Amino acid sequence: MLFTKLYATSLIASAFAHPWQNTPQVNVQRRSTNDTTHTISPSTLVEFPNPTWLENFASRPNGQLVITLISKPEMYIFDPIVPGPPIKLFSLPGYLALLGIVEFTPDVFYFVAGNFSTAESPASEGIGSYSIFKIDLRVESSPHAPTKILDMPKATFLNGLELLSKQDGLLVVTDSGLGLIWEIDIFKREYKVLIDAPELKIASDAPPNVQLGVNGVHIRNGFLYFTNTSQGLFCRVPITPSGSGYEIGAIEILASAATGDDFTLDRFGNAWITQGAADEIALVVGEGPRKGDVITVAGSPNTATVAGTTRCAFGRMEEDRDILYVVTNGGLALPPNGVVVGGKVLALDTRGYLAQVLG
Repeated sequence: MLFTKLYATSLIASAFAHPWQNTPQVNVQRRSTNDTTHTISPSTLVEFPNPTWLENFASRPNGQLVITLISKPEMYIFDPIVPGPPIKLFSLPGYLALLGIVEFTPDVFYFVAGNFSTAESPASEGIGSYSIFKIDLRVESSPHAPTKILDMPKATFLNGLELLSKQDGLLVVTDSGLGLIWEIDIFKREYKVLIDAPELKIASDAPPNVQLGVNGVHIRNGFLYFTNTSQGLFCRVPITPSGSGYEIGAIEILASAATGDDFTLDRFGNAWITQGAADEIALVVGEGPRKGDVITVAGSPNTATVAGTTRCAFGRMEEDRDILYVVTNGGLALPPNGVVVGGKVLALDTRGYLAQVLG
């Protein structure tokens, strides 16, 4: 998910120049930075042509990743277990970028499209241009043409997308510009504000290149978790069905996680957070005596190790359930040492990592 409005306009506008690059090896290296912290050395599974901004992805039942791009309104499939060249599904006419994506039912996905552009101005957010689309991948041989579900002209800057209720056809989407979370009814093709609170807003002292409030969003066990990029927060809020709607509880700040972008929750309740502006991946401990601690998993500021991370999630198959997959923008937003590369799909092998860090 997007972490900054600062874009390298001339780089995006340039033509793709490099072939696909695949390096499928996955490994772990430990580097002791203090008595509690270790880092994982990521492996590059594929590097897209330079420049390419990989924004988000969701996993298919077969373990493949369905990846959205911001640099072009395109969607790709990539197999991280047997890496090969990514397969382009489509380019969406009439839009400039694709953002959040979520699986609704097996191999049926919903995603955000909008006119976020490369210009550094309020208009670059694409205010009023955002829509929700559906893509059905259940039939491999069919043309994969997306279907528009609804337009959201009241939205300012749609970003992260999550499933709220499969039965009722409800999604939630973050609006990083307005600093709120919308509820979307895909059956009725309607939307309304679900959560509007101070913890979702853009920080009053946010620098020009971090003018984003609520960003990533995921729901687990009756809680809605979210990051706020400019406020540097990782939070959760109880969300409970009540009558014809949802009852929203008090927001709990779990950690100050720097400029958190998207994240994933592991089976132990920990959060793994991409921090694109800091060129890092962080772990927020979810349980136990170190609950709320923030640990650097990979990268460091202004380095290329995990430059411009935007989304992470664990593998869906048994053989890769401990592999954390990460997509990047290649440093397009904030190039480490002025260097931009193609967006990448990275793999971090986390087997044994929690035991090493938490004991």
